[in-house]
Amino acid sequence: MSGASDRAVISTGDDAALAKLSAVRAGYLDDDFASPMSAGAVGLRGGSSRGVAAEPVIRRGTHARVAAVDRCVGAFLSPRSGGGRRQVVVLGAGRDTSYLRRRFAGGGRGAALPPLPPD
Repeated sequence: MSGASDRAVISTGDDAALAKLSAVRAGYLDDDFASPMSAGAVGLRGGSSRGVAAEPVIRRGTHARVAAVDRCVGAFLSPRSGGGRRQVVVLGAGRDTSYLRRRFAGGGRGAALPPLPPD
């Protein structure tokens, strides 16, 4: 990959981190790791973690994605799903906080996200 295409790929991850940080700041998500994980992020439009404020539709989409992934991972790791040991491999997740939330922030098996706040 060239430098420009590398930057474009990195920027998409930065955009996701900034969208999550905006959702956390607006009360859509509870994620103590969103701020440190988005430090230094510069999105495709040149935004940064200092002035991040995504549109409500982006915050809602971020909430929906996090809720869906958490629900699927929680069900997969649940003892009720049968089988023995399990491993989750997250590809392309340089700024993903799923493991950190699950391991350190009480986001254990089957943790539910709060309902969306009004915009």
